[in-house]
Amino acid sequence: MRLGGKWVGVVAFWIFASLLTMPLTLHAEENSNYVVVEGAGKTQPPVVHGIIHISGVADHPDFRKWQLDLLLDSQQETSLAVGEDPAPEVTRLAEVDTGRYPDGEHMLRLRIVHTDLNYDEYLSPVTFANNGRVATNTASATPLPQPTVASTPTGTATATATPSATATATATAPAPSASTANGIFVSDKPLQGSVEVFGVALHPQFRKWQVDLLIAGDQTRDTFIDFGEEQVLTRSKLTTLETTRYPNGTHVLRLRVVHSNMNYDEYIAQIVIDNPLVSSNGLPTSGSPVYNGGNTSSTAGVRPIYRGAGDEAVIYLTFDDGPHAPYTEQILALLARYNAKATFFVVGRAAQASPATIKAIYEAGHGVGNHSWSHRKLVGLSAKTFSDEMVSTSNAIGSYAASCMRPPYGATDASTYSYSTNLGYSVVLWSIDPVDWKRPGVNAIANHVLNRAFPGAIVVLHDGGGDRSQTVAATEIILRELSAQGYTFKAYCR
Repeated sequence: MRLGGKWVGVVAFWIFASLLTMPLTLHAEENSNYVVVEGAGKTQPPVVHGIIHISGVADHPDFRKWQLDLLLDSQQETSLAVGEDPAPEVTRLAEVDTGRYPDGEHMLRLRIVHTDLNYDEYLSPVTFANNGRVATNTASATPLPQPTVASTPTGTATATATPSATATATATAPAPSASTANGIFVSDKPLQGSVEVFGVALHPQFRKWQVDLLIAGDQTRDTFIDFGEEQVLTRSKLTTLETTRYPNGTHVLRLRVVHSNMNYDEYIAQIVIDNPLVSSNGLPTSGSPVYNGGNTSSTAGVRPIYRGAGDEAVIYLTFDDGPHAPYTEQILALLARYNAKATFFVVGRAAQASPATIKAIYEAGHGVGNHSWSHRKLVGLSAKTFSDEMVSTSNAIGSYAASCMRPPYGATDASTYSYSTNLGYSVVLWSIDPVDWKRPGVNAIANHVLNRAFPGAIVVLHDGGGDRSQTVAATEIILRELSAQGYTFKAYCR
């Protein structure tokens, strides 16, 4: 059939008009990169107050990291969160207390940084309207310090400098204080426990500095430690390195001074980590300068435990927030297939609702640790409230309970250690955190653990708190690959 010129024009106009009125849903359906305030939609600038949650998609074939910033109405910017794993699906990126910032129209900016340090940028407007009110959203019992990190702060290797830490970075460190040449400095003696890292970071086009740890000097096993957005003009403290999170041996600390065009200068310092090994059952050795040697008569010097025995090829898998069907049962089946043992840090109310699962965990040879009754932050609680959280959970676990606890979110303070010790608990954190709770993808979870595994490492994963199908699939890869490398898997707490 042949159309005349008039009809061709009509058809063309109809197609053009249809395209103009077609709903623009492709962006969401394809999970294209974006950032948004949860519950506010992508198209209308939300007016918010109190504590808000920010989610988004952050992925790229040459992904290196994502960074979430807040651009204030005064044109100032502040970092809210960073992440080293892609988020190919909608993921919570940060929790923000809007009361810490001025009211007004601001902008959320998500940057997806590529391996060559080029980046893509995505913006989302937002209006803060606290009007002097305190946060009314009780999603977080204790407001987080800002800027905050998307994963649990103490567990991951993506700790972010808070404003107070940035201010501290300008305090002059011990001699030589006159040094103004860029560099990173730490003791040349073997390092144990918490170690201060000093440096100088300046440039005419300064944008930020970043400190990473390269495990065994391997650039493919780089772990993000800290960053700052203010120049460090003289040798000053940059960060504190908790060496017990990492394997003993020779490693490299790397300081990058990033320019406004995202080029950077790089400075390195070789370090030796030599923490005392713990005993073969995974408990601290007596007299260790890192731990209190299991002494419960005094809380002085009590520290959390980041790793287990390092004298043999053992990995300690741990699973938080359960039990939760069907994921706990699926993980138990995988562990049995590989003759592997693990520790489950259970939430009291979930344990009370699933006594048969708790029994199955214990009878399969796994440990059952205490993860509080309600999964609230334990920081700042009274001794009685803290005790109620722990004792209620212990009662729900019953005779299967181990003498280990893990604080929700890894959030601790001096009272956490004091109260836990008085109740007879060791505080167990972790060495490796693939932030599986964000569901970054099966391979992202598995590769994070495989690339950082070392004898004695404690790995934190989650069998509860939401859809954990990615964790289940990643656990199978971890068990298969590390078993092939000669690792065995034991319960840290039993």
